[in-house]
Amino acid sequence: MEIRDLGEQGLLAMVKRFCPLEVVGDDGAVVTPVADQSVVVTTDMLVEGCHFSDRTTPPPQWDGDP
Repeated sequence: MEIRDLGEQGLLAMVKRFCPLEVVGDDGAVVTPVADQSVVVTTDMLVEGCHFSDRTTPPPQWDGDP
């Protein structure tokens, strides 16, 4: 089986079995670059036509700020 066969939710379900629930999500990851220090790394994207429309949403609002 390959990751692409699992899909995002299937992969998350598999990972959650081995991690505390508070450290697994679909938009971020908790990493420990050095002992006793954790950092949350996250990324996201907005796609015009999928998450917003340039016909109904002015550019200043594309980043999610009011």
